Amino acid sequence: MPLSSCTVKIFKQYITKNLYQLLITLAVIFSVGCASYMDHPADSKINVAEVSIRDVENIQQTIDSVKNQIYSHYQAALSKDPDLKGAYEFKLLIKADGTVTNFKLLRSELDNTSLNKSIKEEITKLNFGSINTADTKLKYKFVFFPN
Repeated sequence: MPLSSCTVKIFKQYITKNLYQLLITLAVIFSVGCASYMDHPADSKINVAEVSIRDVENIQQTIDSVKNQIYSHYQAALSKDPDLKGAYEFKLLIKADGTVTNFKLLRSELDNTSLNKSIKEEITKLNFGSINTADTKLKYKFVFFPN
C-alpha cells in the first residue's frame, strides 16, 4: 500500500529530527568538538567526551550567555597588552540544581592574572538550570586572539 505524501513528509521530518539527535549523541560518544562563536574572535569548544547526562545544547547556550562579558574582560586586557592571546581551558562540575562547583583551571596561555580571575568568576556564577539528573562533568576551552 503506497504512503500518502503527508505521511512521507511527516516521516521525513521525524527521521531528520531523530537523525539530528543521533548526531548529537554520537558527538558525545566519540568526543567530537562543537561550536565556535563567530561574533567574536574568541573561539570555544566543548569537549563532549567530558559531558555526561545534561544536554550539550543547553550547556552551550548557558556558556554562550556569558561570552559577551568574558569577551569584554578580554578586550579590556587587550587594550593594555595588544599581543594577548591564547587558550583558557577548564573543567567543572554542574550540580543537578544547575550550580557550578569544582572549577579547576587546566591551563591558561593568557599571561594575565586579572583576566584569568575574571573569566573564572564569570564561569563560576553560571547557573545551568535545575533538572532531574546526575551531576555533569564539563571540560571547556576558550581560545582568544586579537582581531
